[in-house]
Amino acid sequence: GPLPIADDFSDNLAQDFLYEPAQWEVSGERFTAIARAGNFAGVLIGESLPAGIEFNATMNIQSVGGFNRNGYFVFDYKDESNYKYIGANENGRRWEVVEVSGGATLVINTLRDTIRSGQDYQMQLIIEGSTVTLNVDGTEKLKYQFDENLNLGELALYTNMSKTQFDNVEVKEYVVFPMAHDDRASTKIDTQITIGILANDEAPNGLLEITGFTTPANATVAAVDTDQDGHSDSILFTPTVGFEGVTTFTYDIRDPKGFTDTATVTVSVADVLSYTEDFNDGVADGFVPTGGTWEVANSQYNLNGQDGVGISVLTLAEVVPEDFEIGVTMNVASVSGFAQNAFIVFDYISENDFKFAGPTVKGGRWAIGEYSNGSPRFWNTTSGQMATNTDIAISLLYQGNKATLKSDGESVLEWQFSDAGNDGKFGLFAISAQVAFDDFYAKAVDAAMGE
Repeated sequence: GPLPIADDFSDNLAQDFLYEPAQWEVSGERFTAIARAGNFAGVLIGESLPAGIEFNATMNIQSVGGFNRNGYFVFDYKDESNYKYIGANENGRRWEVVEVSGGATLVINTLRDTIRSGQDYQMQLIIEGSTVTLNVDGTEKLKYQFDENLNLGELALYTNMSKTQFDNVEVKEYVVFPMAHDDRASTKIDTQITIGILANDEAPNGLLEITGFTTPANATVAAVDTDQDGHSDSILFTPTVGFEGVTTFTYDIRDPKGFTDTATVTVSVADVLSYTEDFNDGVADGFVPTGGTWEVANSQYNLNGQDGVGISVLTLAEVVPEDFEIGVTMNVASVSGFAQNAFIVFDYISENDFKFAGPTVKGGRWAIGEYSNGSPRFWNTTSGQMATNTDIAISLLYQGNKATLKSDGESVLEWQFSDAGNDGKFGLFAISAQVAFDDFYAKAVDAAMGE
């Protein structure tokens, strides 16, 4: 029949399969291979297969004397001498991808693993063009790319002399949905800005189209085609005359398959720096890692810096003023094999040229320093109370080239630099550490009032 196909064998029938009765039986609401032979059960699909295919089944390999122990999905089946299969080889203690070509069998990819008889496994085969992926119980086990597309042949269940049970078989088109990610932008009072809202969106099925948007308070918006390809890709944002503050709007996208998504754009309108990021939307807007492994999870920006220096740099729309304050909450993990430190970055010129301030938690010291020629130099340090696995809220006030490091609003350390601190960018930094960052902010400071 047409896709999707689903069979849970609750009627003890296998009407969606073509098979030899001597090789398969349906009983106990399961479809079981029974012959000491190659057992094929072709899936009866009454239409051409799409480029993306999802093939699901519950599989339970039985341990029976005189039989092998395995179970597979067959794909790209042309004839009995030309097909491919992927699945479990319990005898060989591995998951495997196998190709049969001209009657010759070649194992082309494997993963060693413990596979147990009598246990249900939730098997999933994903076919995307020429690539196959095997997921087992939600975990990817194998992935392999062939030279040709794999949707021209047929699909089947298969065992090689193994009494294996199958249940909850499903075949359907595999679809990857587009994802619209939230955006953040800044502009000055009475100043238009063009926001490339599609730049960070995911378009697995082809070109995205902006299908609609809401009107923000205190501003107007219009879709524009910046690359003149006939498709709108950006939004022209015009703040109301005299407006200063933050406003938001949403926009909708659609891909060639008709799938849609929505995201929110937040725009700050101000003549002075005012930036906040709490990572609650799952995105570190404006931050670009230049070292270490960074990801947003649980509304925090997490660094795994085991390989050395971990840096993520923030690009702002506004010019950094001479006097500013930046702050962040950090939680330094106590993990064997990792150092325990975390810093806020300012005046970032390159990965070998930036200033920083923060705690070296293991040593119990606050530090202000500068990274130069591939190594850090601490200009000033002092002892302090701090702990791992605990939130530490710090801020750095930079006025008149003097850096003042604060913890929970109290000054803990100062250093007078000889140059300005606003030539470069802001960021986050740690050395061989695991750190969770949250509630980052950057703002201009009134030189007269210090706030």
